[in-house]
Amino acid sequence: LLDRELYYLSTELSLYDKSGRLTTKSFWDSKDKLVRKSEFVYNQKNQLTLITVFYSSSEPDEEVYEYDAPGRKIKTKFYSNKKLRKYYDFFYEGEGHQLTSQKTYLIGELISFDQFIYNKAGRLIRFESHNKKGEKTEEKQIKYNQEGQIVESVILYLKDNALIPWGKVVTYYDEDEERSEVIWYLKNGEVDSHYLYEYEFDDIGNLIQMKTFQNGFLVHRLEREIEYY
Repeated sequence: LLDRELYYLSTELSLYDKSGRLTTKSFWDSKDKLVRKSEFVYNQKNQLTLITVFYSSSEPDEEVYEYDAPGRKIKTKFYSNKKLRKYYDFFYEGEGHQLTSQKTYLIGELISFDQFIYNKAGRLIRFESHNKKGEKTEEKQIKYNQEGQIVESVILYLKDNALIPWGKVVTYYDEDEERSEVIWYLKNGEVDSHYLYEYEFDDIGNLIQMKTFQNGFLVHRLEREIEYY
């Protein structure tokens, strides 16, 4: 959106193999110049193991994924200019697949430690982020409706050694269980941003158009062309 008019921004093309796995994603800018292309590689267990991102003006980046014997993702590595820049370590409770914590390393140094807390239904209800000293820097509290959809998120951040509410996000859904409205509230209760969403689907139910309205203005329109084979 510019001067209350929509302008073409980009085109994205996604290709899939016969098993329905994403294999290639290409991105063109507003001048129809190919600026990024990603290639996806899977192992024999259909687990994503490598994403290579090619750019028009720089060396490619790589994301490498590692799994344990039960099939849980335990590490993600990020390479730039053929050097390991950052990686995540993932931890689980017992033999289950419920992620309980994550450590982030930058050039070999621990920079953050995240924890995930769930309710009895297995839904994430709280996310806590800590710095390398173990001090809590951010907290996100999540609420759900009876259908298991997120309806409210409260965000807190560290200030003067105390967690201060930043605000909250309230989400509404339509009769088709699609997200229809999102309201961002400031900590004083005032509305910061109000989003409305409209969708259009093809005959078999796949999304072909989505419109986003912010504070009463159309700010984004996504159009999709799907080729079936």
